[in-house]
Amino acid sequence: MKTESVKAVVERIAKCDPELVLPCIGPDEPWRYRNKMQMPVGGTVGNVRMGFYQKGSHSIINYEQCPIQDTGNDDIRRVCYNAMKELGMEPYDEHRGIGVVRHVVGRIGKEEWMVILVSRIASIPRESELVIHHPWPEIKKY
Repeated sequence: MKTESVKAVVERIAKCDPELVLPCIGPDEPWRYRNKMQMPVGGTVGNVRMGFYQKGSHSIINYEQCPIQDTGNDDIRRVCYNAMKELGMEPYDEHRGIGVVRHVVGRIGKEEWMVILVSRIASIPRESELVIHHPWPEIKKY
């Protein structure tokens, strides 16, 4: 399917012979390959929603594990989700324009992880408690 898609672009945009395109080679392991994730946050302090937008909407669907993301991103999601509930961090409400945390972004590296909380305001309340005192999982070694 990907090979045919590339051929169509080569023919339509580049105006070249699509038969010049070699077959695409799939990965050895089609799961857990994605090292970056970004997920919206919504709901209320007592009912945090964190995951993905439902197709064609801005309704947030919670998830615990995503089969294409590195398991470290699942850990980042879990820690942030639990911390928001435990610390009473307010999710963003896009309809009313209130709340704090809008998105969680995670990037998994070979030796370090990066976690970004995208917020509506300049400083997230209780952020030092989240960073210093919350139990982040050990980074797995590759």
